[in-house]
Amino acid sequence: MPEADSVAGLGREEASIRVFMANRPDYPLTGPAGQLLPANGTLIENINRECGNGWRKVFNVYAKWVFALSESAGQTRGISSWQQYRDELLLTEQGSTALWFEAPEHFNPARLNIVMGKTFAGTLGLTDSVEWLTADFAVCLRRSLIVTPYFDYRQLTNEKIGFLNHLIRSRPTLLKQAMGRQT
Repeated sequence: MPEADSVAGLGREEASIRVFMANRPDYPLTGPAGQLLPANGTLIENINRECGNGWRKVFNVYAKWVFALSESAGQTRGISSWQQYRDELLLTEQGSTALWFEAPEHFNPARLNIVMGKTFAGTLGLTDSVEWLTADFAVCLRRSLIVTPYFDYRQLTNEKIGFLNHLIRSRPTLLKQAMGRQT
């Protein structure tokens, strides 16, 4: 990675939905060290073009999931599709999402924290401190934390997005954290 890449991730610092992953795009993301860079109108598109299909899948699955969750809560903010959500709100200063490219110092229980992938959860030492509900999903309500499959169509399928949203909706604390900024 170029030395200029100092940001910790993309999105809004105060995001109600915080996703953590082990990867960082091979793309110049400059800004204050350790902080998030809000995605402007072309940043996601540029990362997709320069960094390949894997990043397109991450952003698309993230948008599909959050749009479906917002839609089920009746809080779509005038957005009519996950594609429109991706293009207009995902990881922006106006949105409610963040994508961190590194391990957190701690999980803020006032936010919904998603750890992307069982392998990354293991790297963070979480596999024994969460409750595994299925082979793919685990929760720690004290931390408002869910471990999910990696954001890829084959791993976090539409069916699993539905399960994830049911999981969030069925636990009022998690739903409250997720919808905190979805007004």
